[in-house]
Amino acid sequence: MIARDGISGLTHRSAASEAGVPLGLTTYYFSDKGELARSSLEYARGQYLARDAARIAELVDEFGIVTGLAHYVAELTGSGRGRLIQEYRVYLSALYVPALRDAVTWPEDRVFDGRTDPRSAAAFHVIIEGVLLRAVMLDIAVSVEEVEALLRPHCSDDSSRG
Repeated sequence: MIARDGISGLTHRSAASEAGVPLGLTTYYFSDKGELARSSLEYARGQYLARDAARIAELVDEFGIVTGLAHYVAELTGSGRGRLIQEYRVYLSALYVPALRDAVTWPEDRVFDGRTDPRSAAAFHVIIEGVLLRAVMLDIAVSVEEVEALLRPHCSDDSSRG
């Protein structure tokens, strides 16, 4: 709902309607709109993180860290573009509601789960976020080779092949 309507479209009434529950349930469990938004974003983040971590693990096990991540980014900018746009809409909504920033940040250590050193992981996050944002803004899909070329110089070890 937040991805579709933005933070401004989230109310107790709209959340109850979307969930098909009485309005009293949302006001009972969430004291205000901020708490409702934060809880919703934390839940969504957990769902995305679990799904993305599993997909990244599959690809990294098959191809190694650099090529696996490159496949993941290519998937997101290709067939996953609609989902990517929705996620960025939610992510960027935290610009307007600073209290939500913790609810939309991604814990770097969980995504890479010891698959590379901290310095490479930090570089990968910056590069991948930049590529994904650029792909969304320019309405382009990126190739595995393009992403590999960006990531490879920042990888200290690509021995994590399955």
